[in-house]
Order: sequence, then C-alpha cells, then structure tokens
Amino acid sequence: MLDQQSICRTVRGRIERIAPVMPEHAEGLARITARLERLCTGSLPLRLSHGDLHPANLLWDGASFALIDLDTCALAPPALDQGGLAASLAAKAIQLGWETRHIGLLIDVLAIAFKDEGAPQFDWFVAASLIGERLYRSATRLKSADPAARLTLLKLAENRLDRLEHAHVR
Repeated sequence: MLDQQSICRTVRGRIERIAPVMPEHAEGLARITARLERLCTGSLPLRLSHGDLHPANLLWDGASFALIDLDTCALAPPALDQGGLAASLAAKAIQLGWETRHIGLLIDVLAIAFKDEGAPQFDWFVAASLIGERLYRSATRLKSADPAARLTLLKLAENRLDRLEHAHVR
C-alpha cells in the first residue's frame, strides 16, 4: 500500500540522496521538500495502481492498450499514476526541447482530463514525480545530466505546487 505520506517519505529520501550531486540546487530542493510535506493530505482513497506508469509501459497494437512492467502494482491514490504519467511526458518534452510554458500547458491539459477521474492532489503527485522520479533518475542514473533539464524539472515542480497552494487559498 502506497499512501500519500509514504510517497512523501520516499520523495524526501530521494531528495536527500540527490542533493549532494546537485549542490547548486540544494536550496530549491529543500524548498520543494518542505512544500510537499506541508501540502501532503495523507488521506486519499486508494485504488489498484500500476506504480510506474509512463509511455514505455503502455503497449498499443492499433486496437487496444496493454500494461507491462506490473512489478510495482499496489494500492495507491489514483493520482500516483496520473501524476507519474504527466511527469514522464514532461521529462520527454524537456528532452525534445519544448519550451517550459508549453510543457506546463501539456500538464494543464492532463489535469483537466484526469479531473473527472477523482484525482485530488494531481499537482502534488506531478511535483512529487518530477522530483522523486524524473530528477532522481537524472541525478542517479545519468539519464539526463543536462543542468538546464534539471532546472526545468525543478521549475515545473514548483509551478505545480504553486497551483496547488493557490487552489487551497480559494
């Protein structure tokens, strides 16, 4: 079972591991950690979740989809997969050289698409996945050692947390 609090702990641990690799971003990482912890509700409904949903784990034969790589399936909030998919698409868009504002619009469209799915905290899960998965992989597996890409991941995560905070103020 993966509730939002356990996901928050995992992200915090990953941030602690990547901070020494990215000392120029230590302040931003600390700020994001504090915001993720403050905005963690911890009481979201749990559903069967893939746990590592990204385009490479979706197969399409022209008529139907199939999911692969099911070793991380668990009970989790639906927004875990939705946020993870959005973050992986954002990371791919960064690699393709998209402008940050266009990536933000892509995530906005996905937020609208998932809204009817009952995905509370979508922006929280996008930010957590941008940092806890995409940036973590970049720093630990050298998937993208591009400093500009890392900075864009941080900016996108902060933008999603800004949106979430503004939604709570209303």
